Amino acid sequence: MSLLAQTATADKAKMSVTAERIALKEKTSDVTKVKLADSKTKVDSKKAIAKDKVVATKEKSSGVAKTKLADSKAKMDAKKVATKDNVVGQYNGKKVFLGPKGGKYYINSNGNKTYIKQ
Repeated sequence: MSLLAQTATADKAKMSVTAERIALKEKTSDVTKVKLADSKTKVDSKKAIAKDKVVATKEKSSGVAKTKLADSKAKMDAKKVATKDNVVGQYNGKKVFLGPKGGKYYINSNGNKTYIKQ
C-alpha cells in the first residue's frame, strides 16, 4: 500500500472516529436533557408541595390569630362592662374606678388596672 493510500485510510478512520464521537455527544446530550427535564419536574412538584404547606400553615395560623384576637376583645369588653358602673372620680384626666375590695384604680394606656395609693 502506498503512502497516499495509507494516509487516506487514516483520514477515513479519523473521520469515522470523529463521527462516532459526535453521535455519542448527541446521545449524551439527549440523555442529559431528559434527566434535566425530569429533575425540573421533581423540583417543580416539590415547590408546589412546599407552597401548599405554607398556604395551609398561614391559613391555620390566621385562624388561630383571629381566635386570639376575638378572645382578647371579649376580655377587654368584659373589663369595660365590669368597670363601667363603678366610676368614682378622676385621676390625671383618667376615670377612677372602685375595685372589688374597695381600692381605687384607673385603666392605663396598656389597658391594665393601675391602683392609686391613698
